[in-house]
Amino acid sequence: NDIVAVRCDDGFQNGGEIGIDCGGPCIKRCNGRVCTIADHCWSGVCGVNKTCSVPTCSDNVQNGVEEGIDCGASCPLKCDYQFCTSDNQCKSSVCKHRYCRGIDGIQNGGEIGIDCDGPCVQRCNGRGCTLAAHCWSGVCGTNQTCSGD
Repeated sequence: NDIVAVRCDDGFQNGGEIGIDCGGPCIKRCNGRVCTIADHCWSGVCGVNKTCSVPTCSDNVQNGVEEGIDCGASCPLKCDYQFCTSDNQCKSSVCKHRYCRGIDGIQNGGEIGIDCDGPCVQRCNGRGCTLAAHCWSGVCGTNQTCSGD
């Protein structure tokens, strides 16, 4: 008999798996199975009832096809740096210069300026850019530097 190696990432239910790529010989547990931490679950969500749960756009975990934590792709809210036309489209509730922006109005968390650079997606005025979306101000000048307000 040929021995087939179990692959817990092939998108199929096989090799003794209980579900697609979960349970049985796989480390990750299927939805509905008992868990104590999110890492136990294929979905990345260990619900309040201590069972692995289906990913949702309100579970505070980046999972499924989300592009950020509970935003982008199939979720109704957009992530920072995505195109928007109104504040209510953005997870951050801020649509400035047609892009969602995560802001708190304070220079913190390693930011170089208030809500820009460091860990932030948008760059502060005076910093290099190639697209207007790169800049907190929404303006990438002809000298490829963020400018304006």
